[in-house]
Amino acid sequence: MRMRDCALPFGMIRYIKMQEVWEMEVLIILGSIAAIVLWVFVALEFRKIAAMKGHDEAKYFWWTFFMGPVGMLMVVALPQRAAAPGYAAAPAASAHPAEAPLSDELPDI
Repeated sequence: MRMRDCALPFGMIRYIKMQEVWEMEVLIILGSIAAIVLWVFVALEFRKIAAMKGHDEAKYFWWTFFMGPVGMLMVVALPQRAAAPGYAAAPAASAHPAEAPLSDELPDI
């Protein structure tokens, strides 16, 4: 027998509905807190990516945190600067291109 099929006094029905609303409010608050905590970790990772590219500023955390996918795309599109400490620099173009001639032939498979 479902709760709504029962013959309960009006006050009891209102109490049950208020309890359901309260439980839903708690779930919404907990879900919102979990989403914010997750988004902070995502924004921190994108700030680390910006630092790997040589852009070590806090603004990339905030762009990602507040703008979401737009901030993520902005960090992905950042150009490579000098490598940050602890990360390997991108290989520089050779000053003498004649040192290692490249073959135009395809390898045999």
